[in-house]
Amino acid sequence: SDVCSSDLSQGFYGAADRAQVSIRALGQLAESEQARPGRKIVIWISPGWPMLSGPNVQLSAKDQQQIFNTVVAISTQLRQSRVTLYVVDPLGTSDAGTMRAFYYEQFLKGVTAANRAVFGNLGLQVFASQSGGRVLNSNNDIAAEIEKCIRDSDAYYVLSYDPPPADGPNEYHAIEVRLDRQQLKAQTRTGYYGQPARPRTP
Repeated sequence: SDVCSSDLSQGFYGAADRAQVSIRALGQLAESEQARPGRKIVIWISPGWPMLSGPNVQLSAKDQQQIFNTVVAISTQLRQSRVTLYVVDPLGTSDAGTMRAFYYEQFLKGVTAANRAVFGNLGLQVFASQSGGRVLNSNNDIAAEIEKCIRDSDAYYVLSYDPPPADGPNEYHAIEVRLDRQQLKAQTRTGYYGQPARPRTP
């Protein structure tokens, strides 16, 4: 990154600055993988960046639009690059059971419009879960957690379908794969942002 920690603010705005640096790096990583063929997994070892959401956090319409645009961009980059993101929390059991470790679950449902966007939609664990990856945050054995991620890449299916064009730009579509065995759960991407069909040129 070209931003040094000494250049960043302190407090809430410092946390927001540091989160933006990490989010930008995730987007750049996803974009750089687009040229490589095939499915990839990215294992990000981090407790994640601050969610910066709550009743005391007030966002302007401009802030919400920027958050929504970033969510759409990174989600689309991960999908088009065929990247599945995994998060391994190096704090392990010291982080397990804390509110911070599971706070991201409040933001797993895809954000459908800018006026519903909050900083929590940009969470590292949120992107991982939505990409079909896993969030591993309750084990101190980091090597074993990484091994779990790698095992997931050994066997997978590719399902595709032809969705109808979106009615408008960045229209969110949820995806759910159900199995006929109730004890099994499909680990898949949870949604995508569709675009309207382009008019045909005569």
